[in-house]
Amino acid sequence: MAGERRRLSTGCVLALVPAVLAGLCLLVPAVHFLGSVVMMNLHRDDFAAFDHLPPGTSLGDVVKRAEDLGFERERAFDSGDGGVEKIVFRKVVVPPWGRWFINISAFDGGVVSVHTSSLD
Repeated sequence: MAGERRRLSTGCVLALVPAVLAGLCLLVPAVHFLGSVVMMNLHRDDFAAFDHLPPGTSLGDVVKRAEDLGFERERAFDSGDGGVEKIVFRKVVVPPWGRWFINISAFDGGVVSVHTSSLD
């Protein structure tokens, strides 16, 4: 009976189940991490473009652009310097430590300056 296949024993099946589950537990975070790194590299030029926005750009346009790229408003406050508003946007690019920040100074609906910083 050369064509007959043997079935796996119960002990073998019991050993394989935790091994497969452990493999999935390692594979899912690894795939998520690799996907985050790829997405970070794809959006790096879009992020760097914020540093080149000219003064006077509409604050609404800058905010929309940041939100379209997945940034979330972290905080906004008046600096007290003649009504200049400071707004900070943040995006987690490589969990848990990689973060991008967009720091906006605005006055009367227009951007005074925009600069970026990162923890990646």
